[in-house]
Amino acid sequence: MGATNFPTSLDNGTSLPNPSATQDTNSPSLSDGQATQNNAVIAVETKLGTGASTPSGTYALVSTGTGSSAWSLATPASAIVGISDTQTLTNKTIDFSSNTISNISGSDIANLSITASQLANATITATQIANATITATQIANATITATQIANATITSSNMNLTKSGPDANGWYKKDYGNWQQYYQQVGITSLSVPANSYVQALTISVPVGVTNTSSLYFTTGVLGGYGGRIYATLDNGNVTAGVTTFILTLGNTTSSAITFTGFVGITADTV
Repeated sequence: MGATNFPTSLDNGTSLPNPSATQDTNSPSLSDGQATQNNAVIAVETKLGTGASTPSGTYALVSTGTGSSAWSLATPASAIVGISDTQTLTNKTIDFSSNTISNISGSDIANLSITASQLANATITATQIANATITATQIANATITATQIANATITSSNMNLTKSGPDANGWYKKDYGNWQQYYQQVGITSLSVPANSYVQALTISVPVGVTNTSSLYFTTGVLGGYGGRIYATLDNGNVTAGVTTFILTLGNTTSSAITFTGFVGITADTV
C-alpha cells in the first residue's frame, strides 16, 4: 500500500480503496490510504509543475521550464495547427520576408492565374521568373499590350523577330507580328547616268506573297561613295493595289555623266 498508480495510470478502487463506515481503520489501512493519496497529490503536482498563474479566458497550460508551467498560450478559436497534420488553412497571411516557400507549380494554384492585384507592387520582372522568359502561352489571352508594361515601351530587344529570305524576288523579310519589313540590295554595274538627268536601271518585283502593294511604303538609298551625286527613285514609289513590279531609276545631280557601279538599298514597310 501507499503506492499511487499515477502518472503511469489512473488510481482506482484497488490502489485507493474507499472504506465503509463500519470498517476498522486498519482494514483497509488508513495510514496506507493516506500515504497513497499523498503520493498521488505529489505526482500530480510534479506533472503540472510550479507557477502562480491561474486559468484565464482561452489560454492553454504550457511548460515554462523544467518543473514549471503556466497558463500562458493563447488558444485559437478553431482547431490548433499541427506541424505534421494534414489540415486546410483559411484566412492566413504568410510574410515572404520571414518564410521560404518552394516547389510551387501551376497545378498548385487554384485557377492557374496570378494577377498584378495579387502582388505587392503589381510588378513581375524577369529576375523573379525561373527561366527569365514569359511566352504568350503562359498568359491567359496570349496577348501583351503596351499598357501592361511598366514604361509602355516595347523595343526590338524585347521581341522575338522572325527573319527569312531571300525570296524568289530577292527580298529579305523581318516579321514583327503586326508589321513586316522587306529589304534588299540591288547590284548595278557600269550604268551610265546622263548629266542632270536620270535613267531607268532595273525592273523590281514586289516581295513574294504581297498581293496588296498599296499597304507598302518604299524607300531607297544609294550605297557607296557617290556623295549625293547619284540618287535612286521608284516610279511607283508608293505603289497602288495590283501593281507587282516597279522601275528603279537612278538620277544624276551633276553637270557630267557618271558611270554608276554599286548597290541600291530598297526597303518596303507595311503601313
